[in-house]
Amino acid sequence: MINAEIRFRSRIANVTFYVTKGQYGNLLSCYTAQSLGILKLTVNTALDTALNTQPEKNFPDLFNGIGKIKDKKVKLHIDPEVQPKQQSHRRIPFHIRKDVEKGLQRLEDLDVIERVEGPTPWVSPIFIVPKKTGEVRLCVDMRKANKAVKREKHLMPTLDELITDLNGATVFSTLDLTSGYHQLELDSESRHITTFSTHVGLRRYKRLMFGINATSEIFQNSIAELLTGLPGCKNISDDIIVYGRDVR
Repeated sequence: MINAEIRFRSRIANVTFYVTKGQYGNLLSCYTAQSLGILKLTVNTALDTALNTQPEKNFPDLFNGIGKIKDKKVKLHIDPEVQPKQQSHRRIPFHIRKDVEKGLQRLEDLDVIERVEGPTPWVSPIFIVPKKTGEVRLCVDMRKANKAVKREKHLMPTLDELITDLNGATVFSTLDLTSGYHQLELDSESRHITTFSTHVGLRRYKRLMFGINATSEIFQNSIAELLTGLPGCKNISDDIIVYGRDVR
């Protein structure tokens, strides 16, 4: 660490530099860049008022439940040479079973999972992760099943590419999809590999789920396809940024 005086044009700032190993360029913090006049951050209150269109009130159906991308079904590529595994059920503690049942019912009501009747070649166990809200998160241990799921190689955008695309933009909005993975429907032939056991029977996913090894690439590519042809729209996973030089 070193304290030094740096100058940019007519401005001078006394700052602390942190020296690290490796071949990297020099980085200025936001605070230092502002104090030197390199960067200026402002809040345009007039623009904020113009953009405040209250979309929640104008389009209430878009802010309830979980959406689903139309005319799009995801087909997982499953290796037939991998022997299916029916893993043993993991016991769920009695004191959280009611919470698990509520979570399962919620996912069924949202059309995310469905009951399984009859024999199934794949069965994975679940484990429970408590949330800060007091609710529980249901997680499927897909490690065995993932050995049969073939990965898809779609290019993931980098931050450097995104920054280049944003060059010249002055107005930004960000969108975050609710339960993004669940907005993609699984093809009926691909659902069997997501089957999991609970204390109230077998369930399987009707939507793309967290835990499948190909999920991130499939989801990134699907959202990028939706945005193709729309100027000023980019995504990294379920985070979408909309940008432009002005509000028009």
